[in-house]
Amino acid sequence: MSAELNGYTFTAYGKMVLDKRRTETYIAAMEKAIKPGDVVLDIGAGPGIFSMLAAKIGAKKVIAVESNPSIRLAERFVRHNGLTAKIQCIKGLSTELNLDEPADVIISDLRGVLPMFYQHIPSIIDARERLLAPNGTLIGCHDALFAAPVEHWEEYGRITEPWRDNTFGLDLRAGAEFETNNWSKVALRPDQLLAEGKPWASLDYQRINHPAVHGSLSWEIQRPGILHGIASWFDAELAPGIGFSNHPEKPALIYGQAFMPLPRAVEVQPHTRVKAQIHAHWINSGYVWQWKGKICDQSGEAIERFDQSTLGRRFELKL
Repeated sequence: MSAELNGYTFTAYGKMVLDKRRTETYIAAMEKAIKPGDVVLDIGAGPGIFSMLAAKIGAKKVIAVESNPSIRLAERFVRHNGLTAKIQCIKGLSTELNLDEPADVIISDLRGVLPMFYQHIPSIIDARERLLAPNGTLIGCHDALFAAPVEHWEEYGRITEPWRDNTFGLDLRAGAEFETNNWSKVALRPDQLLAEGKPWASLDYQRINHPAVHGSLSWEIQRPGILHGIASWFDAELAPGIGFSNHPEKPALIYGQAFMPLPRAVEVQPHTRVKAQIHAHWINSGYVWQWKGKICDQSGEAIERFDQSTLGRRFELKL
């Protein structure tokens, strides 16, 4: 079994199983959506946990599709749970799949730290258009993206300190410039937020037609601190009235939050303004992330600007 499985490790699948809040919310959504006799498609099924739960809830037939080798363990789990008559495991991509009859319900959790993860959105668009029955149900149905300016000494230090100072008499500052053009997964505490989280994008999977996602935000700093970067997270709606939030104030989920560092840490005070744009550009079938903006004093004068990209270069996009 390969250690790295197209974005997920098998250990990560185990952590998903142990994340009771996530799994129980999906179960509630499935219980609301799946009716006796339904055909269910589980995209990115991994080891088949949701597929088996869907079968137990009452689905007539479940197609579990997964491109990485964890599907072989799903086959074993299906046999051990006596569900081979209901569940078909397919190793491959949903975008290459054809169904004898359309799915009444499509289940997926292809997110990473944020929903813009590998082929998540293109896969959902394709499945909705080709594989979902008219008036069929998508689980999940909507993700809302939020962001806030944050103080994060530990993560910013991990990223920049190796390149800021050394005892070898070498100038390694370009390493910090390189590292601050990438984002990382963190587990934020509420006290690290310098302003309240605000929405920057809304993903309605029944209507979304392109994987690129863009948004603009503006905050007023609420307490003195050091601004190290912008953090982002999502709230998921799996079915109407059923979902979970990955807000730092909520109990932790496996997803964590995304930390997008600034090129340098900036001291801020209450009423300092931060304006930012976040872009998940879809380029050559993959994401290039960009976060850019400015920090302004109370008079509105810019005291710092930033323009970070996972390409390590600037896009000519006007703020």
